[in-house]
Amino acid sequence: MKIPTGGLLADPVAHSEETDGVAISWRLMARSGLDRVAISTLTERLFESRNLLARSSPVSLTMKAPDPDNATSAIFPNHRGALDYFNREQLTFMNRYGDWLWFALFAGAGVSSVFAWIGGLFTRRRREIIDEALARLCRIPADARNAGTPGRLAKLASEIDRLVAISIWRARKRTTSSCTICALMLAFDAARTGVRDRREEVMRLTFLSP
Repeated sequence: MKIPTGGLLADPVAHSEETDGVAISWRLMARSGLDRVAISTLTERLFESRNLLARSSPVSLTMKAPDPDNATSAIFPNHRGALDYFNREQLTFMNRYGDWLWFALFAGAGVSSVFAWIGGLFTRRRREIIDEALARLCRIPADARNAGTPGRLAKLASEIDRLVAISIWRARKRTTSSCTICALMLAFDAARTGVRDRREEVMRLTFLSP
């Protein structure tokens, strides 16, 4: 250490100019892999508590920041966390995790879009099922007029019952609009009427045939 002129209590003065002397230093060592924020916080607490620590260890009053010119090139280089405190570059929560937060936000938006697309796909498929049922009901009266046997008419009646069950289940799920339900009701009535009338006609023809 540098001993200033007159720094040693002697009479006469032991030296007339600043000279080098022997000194002892204490260093608090930390592994380089330790978290920078934890080391920065510890360093801050040590300097804030110097006066309190001096009650039991006066040497704490001699704590000082390293020379910024050789802080990283000294024989015992300072931990990056300590340098963050000395240089007032302590990492905040956003400094540490800001990139991850933005990534999570963008990823969340992407996942939401995927779920929205899947939901729209299922909704479109439900509408297609109802549209297919309605289209089939509209064709059943024509099929009934062309049916020439009671067995064929029985199959058409069973198909109508199946389409009724599908439509009721979709309506309970609230995936069908009121206009579509009205159209389905009219199609059901027309289909049942067409099958019933054709069945009566076939039975009459069968009864009258020789």
